Amino acid sequence: MHCHSMKFFVSIFFVAAIINPVQSYSQNDTDTIINYNVHIGKADREFILVSSEIHKVLGVRDRSKKYTLDALENRISELQAINDNFTSVHLITANLKLIKNNLDHRALLLFINILLSNNDFSTASNLLQYIIKNSDKSLASNIKFSFAKYHLKKGNYAKSNELLTDITSDLSIDNGHYALIMKGIILQKKRKHRKSLHYYESVPATSKYYHYAQLNKAVAYIRQGWWSDAQLTINKLLAMKLPKAEKIKTINNRLLLVAGYSFLQQEYFRESREAFRNIDINSPYASRAMLGIALSAANQGDNTGALNILNILQKKSSHSLTVEETYLLLPYIYERVDQHKTAAASYQIGLAYYRKRIEELDALLLQIKKPNYLINGTNNDSLLKLNHISLQDAKSKNLMLNLRILQTFRGKAKNSSLKNKINRLIHNHQQLLKNIISKKIEERVAYLQSYKNQSQFGIARLYDNSRKNN
Repeated sequence: MHCHSMKFFVSIFFVAAIINPVQSYSQNDTDTIINYNVHIGKADREFILVSSEIHKVLGVRDRSKKYTLDALENRISELQAINDNFTSVHLITANLKLIKNNLDHRALLLFINILLSNNDFSTASNLLQYIIKNSDKSLASNIKFSFAKYHLKKGNYAKSNELLTDITSDLSIDNGHYALIMKGIILQKKRKHRKSLHYYESVPATSKYYHYAQLNKAVAYIRQGWWSDAQLTINKLLAMKLPKAEKIKTINNRLLLVAGYSFLQQEYFRESREAFRNIDINSPYASRAMLGIALSAANQGDNTGALNILNILQKKSSHSLTVEETYLLLPYIYERVDQHKTAAASYQIGLAYYRKRIEELDALLLQIKKPNYLINGTNNDSLLKLNHISLQDAKSKNLMLNLRILQTFRGKAKNSSLKNKINRLIHNHQQLLKNIISKKIEERVAYLQSYKNQSQFGIARLYDNSRKNN
C-alpha cells in the first residue's frame, strides 16, 4: 500500500506538471472538446470578419493623410510605442495599396506581424496572397514563416505545417533553425515523437535555439520511454555554460525539473534530488522542485528531510496543486515513520482542507456560470489567480486576445448594427471562456475529491490498525 501511494504522487507530478502529455479522454469528454473547438473556430472566424468590417467603416485622425512608406513606418512605430494597436492596424489597412507597391521595403514584415498579433487575419492574408503572386519565393517564404508561427500559436498545427513546407532554405539561419523546432513540435502534437527527433537533431550546437531543440528532444525521448537517452541529453545541456539571459535561465530550470522527475521516475533518487536542488528558488518551478526533493528524500528513507520540506511547502498558503498535494503526503510520511497519532491528526487536517477547497471551488463554479460574471480578457482575474486556474493554453489565449480587441472595437463603433455584432461576439467569447474555466475547475475538483477520499481511507486504516493492536 505504501509503495503504491508513493508511486501515485510521482506519476501525477511527472506527467501532469512536467511534460504536459496528451491526455486520455472519455468519449463524452472528447465530444465536449470537439464541440468547444467548433464553437471556438466559429467565434474566431466571426471575429476576423468583424475586424475587417470595423476598419473599413471607421475613420481615424490620420486616415486622410498621404504617406510615404518611410513616414508610415515611423508613424506606426510611434503608435506601437504607446500600444495603440487599433490605429496601427487601421493605418496598415488604409494604406494597403501603398504597401503592395513597395514590397521590398523593410517595414513589410513589421506590418504583417502587427496584423497577425492583432488577429487581423483578413488583411494579413490579403497581403500574403499578393506577395505570393507578385514577389519572389524568398520574400514569400519569410512571410509564410510569420504565418506559420501565428497558426502554431493558435494551435492550428496542420496549417502551420503546411506553411513551413519548402521554405526553410529561404529563411535566415536563426529562423531556419526555429522552423525546424516548429516542425518537431507539430509532430509531437500528433504524438509522432520519434519522427520529431530528426528535426531537433538538425539544429546545430552553434544555434541560438539549440537549447530549445535539445529540451524538446529530451521530452520526446521521455515520451518514447527512452530514459537513458533523455538523461544523457539533459546532462549534456546542464553541463554547458548557458548565457545569462532570462529565457535561457528559464530553460535551464525547466531542464532541471524534467531531469529531476525523470530520475525520480526511474528511481535514481540521489540524482533527482540533486537536479531539484539546482533549480532557482525564485523560479516558477520552485514549488514543484521542493515537492520533488520531498519525494526523493522519502524514497531514500530520509523521512525527516521529506517532512521538513513538505511543511515548508505547505506554509506557502498557495492553492496550487503542488501545495494541495502536501496535505495528503504529510500524513502518509508520518504514517511511514510510525507517528500514528500525528498521522491521524494530519489526515484530519487534510480531510478538512480538501472539503473546504471543494466547497470553495464549487462556489466559484456557480459564480462563474452566472450571467453577470465577466472575463476581463487579461488572465488577471483575481479569483482565477488565487485558485491557480490558468488560461495559458493556445485556445484560451486566442479567445482573450479577441476579447480585448473587441472591447476596443466597442468603444470605437458608432453604427448600431456594427455595435450589435460586436456585443454579440463579446458575449460569445465570454461564454466560451467561462466554459473553458468551468472545465478546468471541475478537473481540479476531481483531483481534490480523490485526495479527500484517500485522506478518509488513511484515517480508517489507522483506526483499524489501532483497534487490532489493542
